[in-house]
Amino acid sequence: MEDFLIYDEFRRIVAVFDGHEGEIVARTCRDTIMGIIRDEANMRLDHVLQYVQERVMNTMINYPLQGTTATVVRILSQNEIEIANVGDTSSILCCDENNNTIELSRDHLGRDVEERKRIERAGGYVNEEGRVEGRLMITRALGDLWGRHVGISSIPFYQVFTTNSNWEFLIVASDGVWDYVSFEMAKEIVRANGEGVEDDAMVLGRAVRARSRASGGRSDNMAIVVVRNNGGECVGYDLE
Repeated sequence: MEDFLIYDEFRRIVAVFDGHEGEIVARTCRDTIMGIIRDEANMRLDHVLQYVQERVMNTMINYPLQGTTATVVRILSQNEIEIANVGDTSSILCCDENNNTIELSRDHLGRDVEERKRIERAGGYVNEEGRVEGRLMITRALGDLWGRHVGISSIPFYQVFTTNSNWEFLIVASDGVWDYVSFEMAKEIVRANGEGVEDDAMVLGRAVRARSRASGGRSDNMAIVVVRNNGGECVGYDLE
């Protein structure tokens, strides 16, 4: 298991980490971030992610091939949602005024033109499959010390997103989910579950596994958090 999550109802923070080449760095980052958030409640989330890179450096040195995505979301108010992320663990909000999902995070992938250029400026290369140095699909991560000299970065995407107070739910999930369902499909799956009749994350996870079996594929490890906005109260459902 290389996927980990945080659901802190009191601090209204959720996070998903999708590790690669082992679980130690991903798990250590998850645990360290929980401690930082407890001790530094007002620290911006992008600063939290950069700080954790420094705090767990000793672990990372021992496991230089390991790394993890990290997507952290904090509900500041009914109208403001703070997010920071590295990698390709995506977060979406349902919905805008046209009933479309809103992508809160930004994927950092080798096939992205700007990310590819950044890697090349650092002296690295991205192959035809979109892998940095022929190895890693993502261009930003916590850990992955092996790739720092070729542009692998821990500098996150960051924003405070302003929305109306009537948003329905948000989803944070690792790429094992988005390989099989689109943002719009995930929206419809969660909506069809009514007011959280069942655990939303479990319902979404079952749908992903069913689609992977139907396509003859294999669903990756998954970590999913769904947070519903019930008129001021945020209710979360998680699958790990």
